[in-house]
Amino acid sequence: MNNRTIFVGGKIIDQWGTFKRNKRDIIKEFTNEGIDYILINNLSGYYNKALIYQNKSNSNNYILVSYNTIVAEIKKDKYIIYGYYSETTKRHINAFLQHFGLETLSKKEILEVENEWQNK
Repeated sequence: MNNRTIFVGGKIIDQWGTFKRNKRDIIKEFTNEGIDYILINNLSGYYNKALIYQNKSNSNNYILVSYNTIVAEIKKDKYIIYGYYSETTKRHINAFLQHFGLETLSKKEILEVENEWQNK
């Protein structure tokens, strides 16, 4: 995944530049690098900022979109973290891993494994 920033809906609407996303604004399907994805889950407690999409042609492939950036991916029996962006994104990544029954990671662990495929 070369270009991990995508637009999946939402807009900045307050004077402090806080990212806001309403459910009606979320894009349900999109294509990234020729792969079609469909929204399957909105991680609860994250105000529509952490979204899980599934590859339409491969049901064992999932991506996590935090704000408008693909930050993690799960393929069959492996996962990849694309980097540590912020404490909030770390919480999104850990909720994503827990959603699929995986152990959570500390900031140090994320930095150690980023951009390398890990076995589940």
